[in-house]
Amino acid sequence: MKNLSFMDKCRFIGGWFLIKTGRLSFDAFTEDELNQLLAPYFPLQMHVEVPVGNAKLNCVEAEVSMPADVNELQLNLLTEFHVDVLGNPVYRAHILAVIKGTPHYDASTHTVEITDISLNTLALVHDEYSMVKDTSSLIQQLGPLAIAGSFTSPLKSIVNSVTGGLSNAALHYLQSFTQGNKQKLLEQHKPAIEKALKAKLHTIDTHFTMRDTHWREYLFSRFGDRVSVDDHLLKFWLS
Repeated sequence: MKNLSFMDKCRFIGGWFLIKTGRLSFDAFTEDELNQLLAPYFPLQMHVEVPVGNAKLNCVEAEVSMPADVNELQLNLLTEFHVDVLGNPVYRAHILAVIKGTPHYDASTHTVEITDISLNTLALVHDEYSMVKDTSSLIQQLGPLAIAGSFTSPLKSIVNSVTGGLSNAALHYLQSFTQGNKQKLLEQHKPAIEKALKAKLHTIDTHFTMRDTHWREYLFSRFGDRVSVDDHLLKFWLS
């Protein structure tokens, strides 16, 4: 307890007494408390692979929710997805991404880990932010040049760089925007968006070791044995 303040030492001793007398069986974090811990990690930005142009996914808001009857943490992400081709915005949408995981406590290392992480939902948000631009003019500009393959203007290097040598795939991709179907465009981009989100998840540390400078965490590291989600709370069980 040497790293605790005098008041926190008193709180720790009070918690220990309640545990030993059977009056405290768990400590709990609410959804609001978890969201406060999460806030510094957002917003996030990531690149999404597309056949032509540039696409980015910005995670602008994140909110943790916990079901009442399932041992599961749910992270709800509000994202901004936008695609530009040669500096022209052609698609923009808000997308809701839902990521789920199971909390697990390793008593030997005093560490909480989120396991079985999965991306469960990608849903289009129908609002004024969404936009699709008719790409017919871009197809007319790029199509003949890309198919001919014999032009020598500076535009050739631009086309080659943005298509990556996949001219037919790039033109087919641009044609998909002419229908103006926002939901269909989301379905088309889903595999690439999922790939980008999963790659980002792999870079995030999902382990949290109990600190000896925080009395609640130190109390759990001494007397805790498991964690679970129950009744919209993340409960740290004590014994």
